[in-house]
Amino acid sequence: MEEREKSRYFIEATAAVLERTIKRLWILLLVLVILLFTSNGAWLWYISQYDFENYSESYTQDGDGLNIIGDRNGVIFDGADTEADR
Repeated sequence: MEEREKSRYFIEATAAVLERTIKRLWILLLVLVILLFTSNGAWLWYISQYDFENYSESYTQDGDGLNIIGDRNGVIFDGADTEADR
């Protein structure tokens, strides 16, 4: 064989190997994208199992200078630990 034919066969063989490798990489990419969406869906399902409670607090100040934090499920907090501290 001539040198030219040998180099042509080498190039064709190398191209065939690269085509197989590229095909495998595309398959791997598709599998990883599917796994990404599956894991995100699983996390969304897992988080949706919990019941989250939202509440709001209002901050006011009375005439004595105490900060009153209120409206958490109808209970008013002013920072005091006991009734005697109020």
